[in-house]
Amino acid sequence: MKYIKFILFVLIMLPLAMTAQDNNNLSKKYIGKIDRVEEGVLTSYVKHGEFKLDFDNKVIDVYNNMYVKNNRYYVIVRDHKDNILYAKTNNYELPFQNMNSVSILKAGYSIQEYVYIEKRNITYTGKTQYRYYLHVEGMVYGPYDEILDMFQDGFIYKLGEKYSYAFYDTKLNTDIRYQIPTEALYVEKTIRCNLRDTVLEFKPTEHVHYYKTPDQHYYLLYYDNYMENTLMVVDSTGYELDGALESVDFKYSQDGKHWIAAYSNTIMVDGVIKNRLTEKIKLIAIKNNGQYAYVVEGKGMNDKYYVDNELVLQGVNMKWLAIDIHERFNYICRNEKGYFYGVDNELVSKNEDMKNYYYPALFDSDEKFVVKSKDGSHTMEYSYDTPYIMIDNTRLDCPSIPHYAIWDESGSCFVWNAVEGVNLYLYEYKVKK
Repeated sequence: MKYIKFILFVLIMLPLAMTAQDNNNLSKKYIGKIDRVEEGVLTSYVKHGEFKLDFDNKVIDVYNNMYVKNNRYYVIVRDHKDNILYAKTNNYELPFQNMNSVSILKAGYSIQEYVYIEKRNITYTGKTQYRYYLHVEGMVYGPYDEILDMFQDGFIYKLGEKYSYAFYDTKLNTDIRYQIPTEALYVEKTIRCNLRDTVLEFKPTEHVHYYKTPDQHYYLLYYDNYMENTLMVVDSTGYELDGALESVDFKYSQDGKHWIAAYSNTIMVDGVIKNRLTEKIKLIAIKNNGQYAYVVEGKGMNDKYYVDNELVLQGVNMKWLAIDIHERFNYICRNEKGYFYGVDNELVSKNEDMKNYYYPALFDSDEKFVVKSKDGSHTMEYSYDTPYIMIDNTRLDCPSIPHYAIWDESGSCFVWNAVEGVNLYLYEYKVKK
């Protein structure tokens, strides 16, 4: 019995000894702090992934136009209700007075700095209005009525009735307009369209779901109790859709000459049914040349990506599909190995630095993050819901979980940033050679 107790004691103390030994290789550097106290109580916190640190030690503070000693950092500070209190870059703080009117954030999956969308509440002539600003690497774009998709070189925005593309490089400019339909009030007393070989005209008795683009392309959906199928009218041409439908997934090409619709597991392109499926259609897109793409939703990571009905990719979870200004399909997908960025029919890059580009709309907080040394002989693993770090199969207990982590080849160490209370830290762990 005495030997059993001794063995149990050794087994219990062994991980602690390993942790203590490994802590000798661990250093910690103070970077900055967050602070927001109301009635003597600290009310602020930082959500995982919203503290971004420049690990390359760039020391130029673009806001204050001066050199600083600390690593440049970006941090989003929230209150206990998850509202944004302020965004902070080094010692420069951007407060949000009306926190409920702020909607942040998106971050570039291709841009190394924080990219976030700010939603401002603007009161004009007694009416509440909202305007959106895009913050990228110290630059501010806007105000806009809406910000839609973000790409590697620019983004699509709406201003007034017009959708346009803006480059992050302000020296570039484009006049390309996007034919994106928005819901509008149908003011006509009749519906008139060409339906097969006849001209159909009637007065609607129910509500008409009407959508139009800046260049007056339009589509509408109509169904009442006297009809077996829904009538869809696209630019004066009518089509019968199976059953009663209040909405369809519909997109025009950028020039408005082609369109794609997804409804009742059916793909229709320019009025021609291209496919009928048993699964749900998740995403659609169409180019100016009429080439189209769609994603069929599967359970877990079993989505299928088609281009012109040709299966291009399967066994993934597709997160996003859009067309950039160069007329290419852009998409982000995930499989067991991580996230991938694709252009047209090819996966052009694996986002190995996903931890540097937090994108809450896409990335899952329960994922295990794996960082490896350049030669692959050292590995660091962590996840936001696990209260420890694993380095080379050794558990390392730290006061906090990393927000991001990288391998520093010059120092033969893993480096990560963390938030502890109101303090922001940079950790460095040197591996055994």
